[in-house]
Amino acid sequence: MKPEIKRVGTNFEFYWKEVQIQATVQNIHQHRDGRITAEVLFKSLAEIHPHILQTQINLLSERSKSAIAKRLNETYPLNEWDSIIEQLCVLTLEGYREGEPLQFISTEEEAKPPEYLIKPLIPLNLPTTIFGLPGTMKSYIALLCATLSTLPWDDNPLGFTTPKESTPALYLDYESSRDLMSWRLKRLQKGFDLPSLFSPYRRCSMPFADDLQEISKIVLETGAKLIIIDSLGGACGGDIYAPEPALRFFSALRTLNCTSLILAHTSKEASKDKSIIGTVYFTAYSRQIWFSKVSQETGENEVSVALFHQKSNEDKLSPPIGLHFVFSEDEVAVKRQDVQGIAAFLEQLSLSQKILEILKESPMTLSEMADTLEASRNVMGVTLARLKSKGQVVKLSEKKWALKAQEEFI
Repeated sequence: MKPEIKRVGTNFEFYWKEVQIQATVQNIHQHRDGRITAEVLFKSLAEIHPHILQTQINLLSERSKSAIAKRLNETYPLNEWDSIIEQLCVLTLEGYREGEPLQFISTEEEAKPPEYLIKPLIPLNLPTTIFGLPGTMKSYIALLCATLSTLPWDDNPLGFTTPKESTPALYLDYESSRDLMSWRLKRLQKGFDLPSLFSPYRRCSMPFADDLQEISKIVLETGAKLIIIDSLGGACGGDIYAPEPALRFFSALRTLNCTSLILAHTSKEASKDKSIIGTVYFTAYSRQIWFSKVSQETGENEVSVALFHQKSNEDKLSPPIGLHFVFSEDEVAVKRQDVQGIAAFLEQLSLSQKILEILKESPMTLSEMADTLEASRNVMGVTLARLKSKGQVVKLSEKKWALKAQEEFI
């Protein structure tokens, strides 16, 4: 009789099918005197009231194992308790000590390209960070991603590719409240006219690494495959400019082996090249990074949001993503929007994107474009040559440049 075993983070879940017994092992701790203890919760999945026993066990002590087996047999008579306890202790110790198993990378097997949970926003099983100033709709975007993942919503009007099967999302909130997030989710549901939505949510106050045991337990219970962390500063704790809190955070996050979406802030500096506020490790350990920026007129109930792709470790950078939010009293409607057409977002565009945008108005010379965009003529010439090789622009006889699509009308 061997158990089925699930591991999430530092927690283990055992299931003995033949006797319908489940055991959850958490808070494993190695003491200075060599003892390794753990909290264990035993349940019977064959009973209406499943609880059997919750206790602490010394995984290396024969006396502790015998005492717990005896107590279990008195509470819930079963001939197999000695074997169950021994298997639980041995397998827990093996998992605790070995960490991740040794594997090999090979050219012999078929290799798969990187996959996405929500394309092009969130790659599968890797950490993605969306950062921006406060009020740049990051939490709404995260709830939108939770909706796309959980339903799933393959025919969504926003153009995102979603999972084929429902992928539960766990929302870990370090800034707000359950009531507010539930109200926001309800408004999105009404705005899209979607069926009822349910998403596991947890209000958090401890640093993520210190709270890993309980978070691991919740991931096991909910089956969550997408972890949303709102936001990075609260989840790290400590000095965000020091390396240690960031390294502890990403190390703890890695043990869950889940896809993650992390919301973060940026500095208030008026620099065009925005970055995640804090240590450079926030940028280094995020596998995909998006910068969020908004455009909104005072007194208006509409907000335009642009997501600019700053980093991708395994894929090309995607064009900016534009989303237009319309708020009413009890709902929020969202649709895709062309980022290039909004003046507030132009400074974040690449030089190639800026050239294509200004050429929509009329053909221009290299010098005119360089003066308009405040770019050097050498850089402008190299960029135009690259756009020409891609078939996006053409050079006219009078030394002006135009969009390829406009050539036949000029």
